[in-house]
Amino acid sequence: MISVIDLRVGYGAEPLFKPLNAQWNAGEIVGIAAPNGFGKTTLLHVLGGDSEPKLSGSVKIDGCEDPDDPKFRRNVAYVSGGGALLTPNASVHENLAMAKELWGSTADLEALEQDCGIESFSGKRVADLSQGMRQQASLAAGFATGASTLLLDEPTNALDPNNVERFSALLRRHCDQGGCVVLSSHLLDNLAAICTQILVFRDGMPACVALEASGPTPKELYWKAYGEKGGTEPL
Repeated sequence: MISVIDLRVGYGAEPLFKPLNAQWNAGEIVGIAAPNGFGKTTLLHVLGGDSEPKLSGSVKIDGCEDPDDPKFRRNVAYVSGGGALLTPNASVHENLAMAKELWGSTADLEALEQDCGIESFSGKRVADLSQGMRQQASLAAGFATGASTLLLDEPTNALDPNNVERFSALLRRHCDQGGCVVLSSHLLDNLAAICTQILVFRDGMPACVALEASGPTPKELYWKAYGEKGGTEPL
């Protein structure tokens, strides 16, 4: 579970958006939908414990607020896009093993590699992989941590449609097993397929909207928040 109270983030004195208040429970997949420059990545960093861009407010992961507390670190994992957090000269399997060890996870790496469709290149160096393969490996490393809360920055970037479906199913399974996911994406149709809530920023004001069959889609929410008429129509 993630509890956010009066959170302001930014670099310098000016926050990127107005205070965010939210509670995201086990089983939730929350999609952050916003144009570039609205603070999606910065927010994910702060949710993961980065104090530098945190101006004020609090973030609790499973009841723990101190980012230096082992419980906080064990229960949250941030995964950037494009494999930026992977060790380039290590193999994919070695990267997964490092993630498992650092988080004290009990993940079955062989089963995980099969689930993620990376077993055919798990022995290759990350530096030798295509962009899409690095993205698959990054997501697999996130699962290898065993963290209940996953923070994913553009997780479907560079993935082909088959792998978008594969990892969407894995995220749903993670949440069905008691996990929580917050992710950013420009792929609004994918957000519609997997998310339970969408976070948008209208005139700098965060608004988290539950996705329901009779309610607006992520695409409709996006254009209401950021389109030419943004701010004039109810979300």
